[in-house]
Amino acid sequence: MYSHQYFFRWKGSAIPAALPNALLVTVIAAVITILYELTNIKLSIDSDFINVIGLVLSFLLAYRVTAAYEKYGEGFNQWTSLMASIRCMSTLIVWVNVDENDENDILEKKTALKLLLAFAVAMKHHVREEMGTHYVDIVDLIPSTMKIEQPMNEIRHGYEREPPSDYTTFMSISLYLSNYFKKIANRKKADENIISVLNDNLVKIIDCFTNIEKVTKNAQPLSYSIFISQTVWIYCLALPFQLVANSGWVSIPLIFFMAFILFCAHRIGSEIENPFGYDLNDLDLDQSCSDIKKELDILSSFQCPKFEDIVNYQNKRSGAIPDDVISNLSVKDRKNDVPIEISET
Repeated sequence: MYSHQYFFRWKGSAIPAALPNALLVTVIAAVITILYELTNIKLSIDSDFINVIGLVLSFLLAYRVTAAYEKYGEGFNQWTSLMASIRCMSTLIVWVNVDENDENDILEKKTALKLLLAFAVAMKHHVREEMGTHYVDIVDLIPSTMKIEQPMNEIRHGYEREPPSDYTTFMSISLYLSNYFKKIANRKKADENIISVLNDNLVKIIDCFTNIEKVTKNAQPLSYSIFISQTVWIYCLALPFQLVANSGWVSIPLIFFMAFILFCAHRIGSEIENPFGYDLNDLDLDQSCSDIKKELDILSSFQCPKFEDIVNYQNKRSGAIPDDVISNLSVKDRKNDVPIEISET
């Protein structure tokens, strides 16, 4: 079922990009075959030339696809680490372990949650080369002092000044969060260990930002990309001259399938080396940021839960063992894990 599901699938595959090239090679193969079979023009070459190019091409394609898949996996791991650090900072640390005495403390915590979400959303737009902070999903998450409109060069005092980059947004968010952690530490709103964990996670998300940016900008060298593309085309165009002498008319469909497979393998490397776009093969960053937003909205809409509430609820349930019975259990019985039966309502 799994193999059948993807065998006939067109959308999301490399077929749309590889098929035109394969058809072009097939047309050329058909012309050469017709000339060979119906005329005295015998265009054929020895197989040694194809074997040498095929050996080189196999190494090139293997390295290309492997390197692209490693970049895809690295991008996935770094984005997952970014999401995990944001969840850890927001759910387990900021909202639970930072004390609140008045409404201003709650407002500060909600602002910190917004900045954590803004970091993820800004990261999403940055890796897609969508500059500025005017997008709908981020414009309400950051203060006006951090907002960057669509980049436009300005000329001041005769010099052209580059527009503010997205790095300003990331740097501002990290500075605001760092200042907030310092503030709650000075006010004794959280334990020193909690502050340390908060700063460690802040370092982690900045590190994830650097590694994700490395995945997007560390493209294959231009000379390598040109060389492998030229090698694929030379090999595919040379196939008809090799196969026509021995295979005849059958060489036409054979060349189509061989060229189709090679062009698909070459295209796959380009498809997966940057997993942060809008293609079906890319990571669903929009859904990931939407999930984080829903989680933070739910988290900030309720007061921080207390474990005592669960204990009191369990004791009030029908059939629960009274407190005096539990207190009468000896230390020896508790160490031996005496089973306590609680009837379900």
